[in-house]
Amino acid sequence: MIETQDTIAAIITAQGMGAMGAIRISGPKAFPAAQALFRSKKGTLIKDMPCYALAYGLIYEGDVLLDQALLLKMQGPSSFTGEDVAELQCHGGPLVLARVIQALAGQGVRPAKPGEFTQRAFLNGKMDLSQAESVMDLVSSSNQVMAEVAIQQMQGSLSDHIKMIKNKIIGWIASIEAEIDFPDEFPQALEPVTFKTEILSMLRQIDRLLETAAYGRIYREGLRIVFYGRPNVGKSSLLNGLLQQKRAIVTAEPGTTRDVIEERMMIQGIPIILMDTAGVRETGSLAEKEGVERAKRAAAEADLVLFVLDLSQGFTQEDQQLLHGLDPQKTLLIANKADLVTEGEGSIREEAGPFEVCILSALEQEGIDALIRKIRERFEAGTLTAGNTAVLINRRQEEALAQTKKALKSACEGLLSGVSTDLLSIDLQDAWSYLGEITGETVKEAVVSEIFARFCLGK
Repeated sequence: MIETQDTIAAIITAQGMGAMGAIRISGPKAFPAAQALFRSKKGTLIKDMPCYALAYGLIYEGDVLLDQALLLKMQGPSSFTGEDVAELQCHGGPLVLARVIQALAGQGVRPAKPGEFTQRAFLNGKMDLSQAESVMDLVSSSNQVMAEVAIQQMQGSLSDHIKMIKNKIIGWIASIEAEIDFPDEFPQALEPVTFKTEILSMLRQIDRLLETAAYGRIYREGLRIVFYGRPNVGKSSLLNGLLQQKRAIVTAEPGTTRDVIEERMMIQGIPIILMDTAGVRETGSLAEKEGVERAKRAAAEADLVLFVLDLSQGFTQEDQQLLHGLDPQKTLLIANKADLVTEGEGSIREEAGPFEVCILSALEQEGIDALIRKIRERFEAGTLTAGNTAVLINRRQEEALAQTKKALKSACEGLLSGVSTDLLSIDLQDAWSYLGEITGETVKEAVVSEIFARFCLGK
């Protein structure tokens, strides 16, 4: 446990009026400070209550009655922070809670900083840094998928993977140290062929984890889907059709959409960011030119491009030129306005080449369900489900793992080229240190402070 001299308190329920509001107190003075305010109806003292027990009573500041409340006792280290913790469950009026916080200040309890409870839990070894980060991800989850990922991370799904890799690296380092200290007994600690096989296997594990970084962003922010194509092919109509509302202006005049329009929705449990863009064409309008450039940038950065063409006009030369620059793996070709034609589907599929085709009518809402299924299939084909799978949920974790991979590749190349084992050990220690940045053992104090400063107050 860390040497924490001060005791902190904060309101841990949402701001505003409510049936109940809770205040958490953590630190060495948690029980004495709570006892100074709380009087049990049965006369029970907090020190005599068992851990995780509740008591009903009244809260006083001196002789002034502030509220009725329940008191929950959690004795360290068997608490969230690892310290003595008391929670006062009061009525949810902002004034009542503020007066209780003020009364606690009179007992030497200071207001907690954002994320300070979770930071103490991390520093006291109740969770590692990746688990601590997942706490805030769970609190801020905007969709069910992200919440499921966050709760799995809190249970150690990523931590377990990282610890397994770290333990293997520690074993290699120990073997090298044994060779250096006892050369007669351990003449060759790491046999090159065996080490190469093991480290390549580890690098494959790391690559699989690195692949999850993109999906961590999708879980957190949403799958970015961009509508792309020539003017007047029905991109805005398709956006409106998926949203089931008239969000984008639809006219027969080309160039109506000038900027990127973003809307959020859920498609079969997947958080989606829909982005309607300007029709791509040569134009003399400066405003439309800027819209076209933004459309191209959005398509380049998209997770999935819905390339829309007008089926009644067929596969034009302009369509072919635009489609040529797109990746078939992240593009669906949408043949729109199927209500205007009676044939021609076969030729579109032939001309599409490696691009998967979805034929529909955005205006008549025909084929929208099939499009939704294809979006889901694309998502599942290249991503992971929440379950028990480890996912890199932020850029910090991704960068640390990428550096780990770099150090391990250097170690493998060094061993095969015959470098001395002490130099090899440096690469392995670097890899271990980068992994420690993910779980928190080797991360700098300033980084830890920055991470927890992003948390909400009371957590």
